Amino acid sequence: MEAKVSYIFATLFLLTYTVSSQAKISRVGTSTRVIPIYQVPNKDAFIRLNRKKTTESSKPTELKECNTKKNLVLSKLLDKKYRKLVLVATGSVVFTLTCYKFVSKLVNYLLYSRYVTRPYPKVADTVGHVLLANTKDRPSATFMDKVVNPVAKLFEKMPLLKGFVRPGMRRVSTSSVVDKDTYVVIYFINDTINERYKMMGLDPSSMLKKSYEALKRNGKKVAIVLVDMSKNFDASYEFFKGKPYYAVPFGDLRRKRNLQTLFNLIYVPSVVVLDSEGNLVKDRCLNLFYDRINEFPWRNFRFLDVLPDYLVDGANQPVHKSTLEGKFIGVFLFTGNPDWDKVFRKNLSNMYEYMDKVTEGNFRVVTLDFDKEGQLKSDSEGANPEWLTVNKSDQSHASAMIEFLNLGMLNRFVLLDSEGREYVSNVNIYEERFYEPIWKEYSRGASRVKGDSMSFSHVLKRPILFVLGDGEDEKALDSLELDLNKALAVHEDRRTGAKFEILLLRDPKKCKAFRKHLKLDKQTKMVSVQSVND
Repeated sequence: MEAKVSYIFATLFLLTYTVSSQAKISRVGTSTRVIPIYQVPNKDAFIRLNRKKTTESSKPTELKECNTKKNLVLSKLLDKKYRKLVLVATGSVVFTLTCYKFVSKLVNYLLYSRYVTRPYPKVADTVGHVLLANTKDRPSATFMDKVVNPVAKLFEKMPLLKGFVRPGMRRVSTSSVVDKDTYVVIYFINDTINERYKMMGLDPSSMLKKSYEALKRNGKKVAIVLVDMSKNFDASYEFFKGKPYYAVPFGDLRRKRNLQTLFNLIYVPSVVVLDSEGNLVKDRCLNLFYDRINEFPWRNFRFLDVLPDYLVDGANQPVHKSTLEGKFIGVFLFTGNPDWDKVFRKNLSNMYEYMDKVTEGNFRVVTLDFDKEGQLKSDSEGANPEWLTVNKSDQSHASAMIEFLNLGMLNRFVLLDSEGREYVSNVNIYEERFYEPIWKEYSRGASRVKGDSMSFSHVLKRPILFVLGDGEDEKALDSLELDLNKALAVHEDRRTGAKFEILLLRDPKKCKAFRKHLKLDKQTKMVSVQSVND
């Protein structure tokens, strides 16, 4: 009994001491902090002194790697709610893609595929199988027509809807327009530029329309296809409305760019004539429609055919154009700026003296000189008396010459061979070191493959086929040049786009520099380069 009482008092003492110690610790640093005392787990193994019973050893729980994120996503996917959402989302995507594919095929069929008929004229590969055509306004036949047509006319005048509602215009197949003996006249135009011409008192479109009507009266089968280079569809529609033409669809921008590249188009307005097989008959012939419509379609037209019958020499005396037959000709366009033209005349004089010497007097210069107002001048101050120019009264012929040779700010001097065919444009007349290489190639004729003596800058106005002859002997290169000349002659007779040049490089150093510039390997023997105007 006494032992049990002693044991109880000892236990109370220990508890009292522990509480007192904990209270002192809690008062360190603050007077309000209370640290709780947790009860010891009520298990015999811990609080009962029994030497016979020992604690049982327990094996630690094995740790398993688990990806909580994957498990979380997987659990959500297995959930019915999320399964429905996934099924709805997947079904929506599949349905949307199916609808898009179906709608795109339907639109392609309605706007393009149903107009592709076989057999079709090859010119359709150039202008496209679908053209726009104007339709005549028909009187209202039904009650719905009487209701819808006035509303459509109101929509047509509204700024927001103007251009979307376009009555009187329909799509037609090119096969239904072009017959076997039909000439296709591609008319490149820009509405903004056309308005500028009108401000100057000129209207190329009206003049072309008159020429078209004259051709129809003469029994010519002609279809004019309008290619409006502006991106304003509303303005394109207003310009096209009511005209007896066809048009490349206004929104077909890729087709327009391809046509511009194909014919190496630099200026607008411009006209290109094709036959039904897509072969080019004549390009850059807008002015010929105005003044030489009776000679349509101008096959095998030369520069001499564009000139007026009489030119004017430095003494202001008339000279018949027949004196230029069999001569090498250089045509120069002055700027109209007196200071610049003074420098150009000096450089041109040096070029003329060299060419006159090497050709033994068979070189002639024809100049086009305009004043600041754009009017032709016949009395060019400081000009060589041997040079010829166009009379003031032949302004239309001067415009035809500029269009025929593609003359302009970046192309002021063009050389023609003894047959009156354009040889090379953008000729460098500023440095005498170029005169000899130019003549070396110039004397070979226009329809010949050019060699590496020709400066590259002289032919960059048109597409070029470079042929690299390094690693080949001279006999093989001579044989190759003959074959290339034959190919070039066929190209000139039956070309479907802009004329290209063939440049045969024989010098290994120039070939190496050319390969390095274009990063070509040694196995590459031919490479085509598009015009720098693109």
